[in-house]
Parts: sequence; structure tokens; C-alpha cells
Amino acid sequence: MTLAKKASAAAGLVLGTAALLIMAGSANAGDSLDRINLHSVDHQTQISYSRMRYNRRTGNLHVTTTVTNTSISPLSERLVYVVNSITSPNVSVQNADGQVTPDNAPYLDLNIPLLNPGQSTSFELIFNAPTRERFNLDASIYQVTEGPFVRV
Repeated sequence: MTLAKKASAAAGLVLGTAALLIMAGSANAGDSLDRINLHSVDHQTQISYSRMRYNRRTGNLHVTTTVTNTSISPLSERLVYVVNSITSPNVSVQNADGQVTPDNAPYLDLNIPLLNPGQSTSFELIFNAPTRERFNLDASIYQVTEGPFVRV
């Protein structure tokens, strides 16, 4: 079953890709990361989604998100999952650790010191989606370089 069909079956929502910027203020209060200190490792990782559950009482969609290192090299810098865009202004990330500046994209810190080749880590991603409308999501995995650009 495709991700879109799973999401539709779970809550009438769709996760996919989009090109719109997420609205400011969608992440919870927390740390800010400057996008200049982020290095994309999308070409070395794979993101997958499973176990989607919609809570009608809270209006939250809970999604188990798994990041796998698909490269032959370990990823040893701090890794963050960044929601680059969501197509609906009525949907926001409920459990973000902070925002990426200057575009206010919410991020979640993966909190792992090392992701070896073939290794995966999972976390729960929570969307506030009270209107239960379909939406698309564009997300990326970044290493936080905290200074000069570092090649992986």
C-alpha cells in the first residue's frame, strides 16, 4: 500500500512532496538553527513513514518516521529532520524542537550521536491537523555543521 493510501485510510490526509513554504509560527518554541549551518544528507538517507494514527479528540496525526543511512559512510554529526513545507496552512508540526531560520521551517533533532551505514532511527512526528484535510509534506535530513561547510 502506498504512503498516500495509508495516510488516506488513517485520517484522510496525504504525505508526499510539495514546494510551498510552511507558515511562520508552526514550530513549537525552542532552539533556532541557521540554514547556513545545515548540510543536506538526503542523498545518503531515506525517510519512510508508517503507523499513522489520527486522534479525533486532539486533531493530531501521529506518524512513525524512520530515517535510514543508505550510504557506505557513517553519519556522525548532529542530524535533524526538517519539514521544508506543508501544503495546507491549517496543518502544523506539533512536536518540533525548534525552527530553521530564516524561513521558520520546523525541525526535530534526531538525538543520535552516530548513524552507521544501514542503521535506522525512528521517532514520532505529530501534526496538528484539526480540519482533517489532505496535505503534502516535503522534508529533508540535515547535518548541523555549526560553522564552516563540512563535506561528508
